[in-house]
Amino acid sequence: MKLYEIILEYFSPLWAWKSTQTKKTSTSEEVNDKGVKIGDFFKIDTIDTVDLRFEIKEIRENKVGQLKFTDYVLSDNNSRVPEDDFRLRFFKDSHDNDVAIILKVHDSLEYDEGFHDLVKNSEEFEMHDDLNDNDESNDVHEKFWRINDVKVSYKSRIASKTKEESSTGAVEYWDYSRMTKIDSVEVEEFVFVEMDKETGMFTIWRGTSVPAERITAF
Repeated sequence: MKLYEIILEYFSPLWAWKSTQTKKTSTSEEVNDKGVKIGDFFKIDTIDTVDLRFEIKEIRENKVGQLKFTDYVLSDNNSRVPEDDFRLRFFKDSHDNDVAIILKVHDSLEYDEGFHDLVKNSEEFEMHDDLNDNDESNDVHEKFWRINDVKVSYKSRIASKTKEESSTGAVEYWDYSRMTKIDSVEVEEFVFVEMDKETGMFTIWRGTSVPAERITAF
């Protein structure tokens, strides 16, 4: 069953992460409920990340109402892509199994009222890839739609841990997806537009689901 079918069949319309109990830890060095801790590494076998080794720099526990999910903020030490930012997002399916999405920063921008109005008032989101030439006809335009046709944003409270400190924060976000083919395999591709509630900064995350057997922690 595809990820979008799991979402539609088993979950409520709230992008619908199942509420889970998270083990409490006293410091950021302790092991969390996935059996990994800050400073450990992930190997993620996808077409874009197969040659990369990611260090866990931060663990972010997100709470949307009574629903919870976890983001692992990853750093790649490979100098070929020093500015890439990745997250591995875990949530639960109906059988209490982990489902993962590997997300990469697509863009970020300071608060812009026009952009805010766009995500607030549209059920679609179009990704533009300008190839930096004078021929607009070869630019890429890819359209995504709100998951489950939800028309409102979500507000997430975040408890964050790094090696140095623990902190709290909040983001407002809009979620989108589409079906596409990667390496001739049909997958669901996701876009999350996040707005930091304190600074107003927007971050656009883009990624796809990753089967559990393709993720190794060490």
